[in-house]
Amino acid sequence: MKFPIIILIIVIAGVGFLFYRNSNQFPLPEGESVTKTKNTIMKETEKSTKTISETDGTKHSIPLNEILSGGPGKDGIPSIDNPKFVSTKDADEYLTDTDVGLGLVFNGVERFYPYQVLVWHEIVNDNIKNDRVLVTYCPLCATGIVFDPKVNGVAQEFGVSGKLWQSNLLMYNRTAIEEDESLWSQVLGEAVLGVSTGQKLKVLPADTVQYGAWKKAHPNTEILSRETGAIRNYGRDPYGG
Repeated sequence: MKFPIIILIIVIAGVGFLFYRNSNQFPLPEGESVTKTKNTIMKETEKSTKTISETDGTKHSIPLNEILSGGPGKDGIPSIDNPKFVSTKDADEYLTDTDVGLGLVFNGVERFYPYQVLVWHEIVNDNIKNDRVLVTYCPLCATGIVFDPKVNGVAQEFGVSGKLWQSNLLMYNRTAIEEDESLWSQVLGEAVLGVSTGQKLKVLPADTVQYGAWKKAHPNTEILSRETGAIRNYGRDPYGG
C-alpha cells in the first residue's frame, strides 16, 4: 500500500512544481502589434534606434514571438545582490591563472568577477563606494558587460527574467509595481519590452581577461567570492563548457 502512496506524492509534487514554474514566468502581452510613428518614438525617448511597437498597451522593440523561455522562470537563476569579495590569497585556492572573468576598475576600486561564479548567476548588483554597478554575463553568448544601472537618473536593481532573445540574456529591472518592470537585452544594453523600451544603459569599461593577467596588473584586486548565499558547484560549468 505504501508504494502507490509514494507514487501519488511524487506526481502531486511534480504537478506543483510545473504550476509554480509556469506561474513565475515574466508576463508577455498578447494581441495585435501597432507600430508607433517616428515622431512618437522620438518624443518618448531620444535614445532608441529601433522601431517601437505596442501590443495590448505594452511597448516593445523586438518581435514578441522571438522572446523565448530559457527554462528557469523569473529569478530561477538568482542574481547576486549582496556580493562579497576576497583577496587574491584566498582566491588563489580555487582560481587558476587561466580562469576567465570580468576585470573592472571603478571609483578607484579594482575588482575581478570570475565567470565560474557568474555562469551560475548571470547578474551581480554591486555597489562600489555608494555607486551602483550592474555586472552581467550571458553564458550562451559568452558576453560579459558592465553597466551603470541608472534609468532616468535612478539606480535600478536587475534580475534574470528567464527569457531569451536570440539566445541572449533578457534582464529585468525590479520595481515595486510589476507592471513597471521592463525586459532589457544584455547584449544591446537596451530595454526591449515594457515602459522603459528604448532606454539604454551606459556601458562601463571592463575587460574580459584571465585571472593571472589581471592579478599581475592589479595585485590589490578584490575577487567576487563564492559565498553568494546559494549552494552551487562553482568548479563546474552547468553548460558543459
